[in-house]
Amino acid sequence: MIHTHGNVSLGIDTVGGNITSFQVSGEHIFLPQQIIKEDGQLKVRGGSHICFPNSGQLIDGHPYELPRHGFVRDSAGKIKSSIIEPGDVEKYYNVKTNGATPYVQYHFKYKGPEIEKDFPYPFKLVSNYIFLENGFLQQVIIVRRKRNHDEIPIGLGLHPYFNTEGRFVRITFGNKPEYLHIGPQDEKIENSHYPLWNKTNPNTEIEVLLKGKSVKVKYGGMFESCKTSQLVIWRHNHQSPYICIEPIVCEAGDFAELGSPHLLPDESSVSAWMMVTVE
Repeated sequence: MIHTHGNVSLGIDTVGGNITSFQVSGEHIFLPQQIIKEDGQLKVRGGSHICFPNSGQLIDGHPYELPRHGFVRDSAGKIKSSIIEPGDVEKYYNVKTNGATPYVQYHFKYKGPEIEKDFPYPFKLVSNYIFLENGFLQQVIIVRRKRNHDEIPIGLGLHPYFNTEGRFVRITFGNKPEYLHIGPQDEKIENSHYPLWNKTNPNTEIEVLLKGKSVKVKYGGMFESCKTSQLVIWRHNHQSPYICIEPIVCEAGDFAELGSPHLLPDESSVSAWMMVTVE
């Protein structure tokens, strides 16, 4: 379903809360979700999806047998629309808005495992998509469903496909004089990792020069607070019409390990957010 406010348009699916399209003033900032042939195989690419319980492919022998990027992106949930007051947007995200702001909400309830190696912890996932003047903010909330004292492993991530159409891209990391140039000469970019968390120099805002436009991306919540948080930058090859810039709270190899992010026994929920605006 397509949701529009002002010059911003978001396609949001009831399956996974997947973003199928994101446009500002009629221009696609995310590659529209579509089927693309890569290495002889048909792949679903584009839009943006939630990675949960895990981001990436779990290693062989892991106690949980979960698909790459988890199962939420393939899970049917419910969608509703509402209004958020301007004071709340500024209070929680430090973003000023002109009056009350519409948002769309996806929610999904996981009742628990059906087979032995499924994810054993019931949870509710809520994803809010808040419309901004020239973009949107997505907040994902993981809520404990049962009153227990389990530590629930959190491998949350987001997987947006920025629309490049094979053109030159420059990514600037907000608090460092560092640039990542991505042009037609680059054969492949695979799993380039950049830390989001840094005690003295947090790197939670980037600028993507995309087809002549400045796209600002900012991260908060667990993406900002977890010491294991990273940006994963990836595309299939130099002909790919997209570049993925994925915030994750931990790598797949660290998921559910000691010291990795968890919903702690005294916590009822945890959350992370990403804001994308076009200047």
